[in-house]
Amino acid sequence: MSNTTALVTHLFEGHRIRVSTDQQGEAWIVVADACAALAESPMVWAIASRRDEEHCLHSEEGPGAGGFTLALINEAALLRRLLDSDKPSATRMRRWLTH
Repeated sequence: MSNTTALVTHLFEGHRIRVSTDQQGEAWIVVADACAALAESPMVWAIASRRDEEHCLHSEEGPGAGGFTLALINEAALLRRLLDSDKPSATRMRRWLTH
């Protein structure tokens, strides 16, 4: 994956969903944010996401020890996870993501 832009926050049903885009305009979603909105474990998602091109890490430096690294998943992988889920919130998030 190419370098991503700064994270932009969107709201889904009161949950913060941070999104970055790469140089080709592809959206990359913070896994922890999507999992929190769906009440799912990020570890379950990490195990399920096996395609290298669908996930990456996003790091930002901050003052002192203020930097951080986040796991990102691309939009296609998120949609696949949402389609595989039987949770009502997954159906709502899929609609939110595609409209």
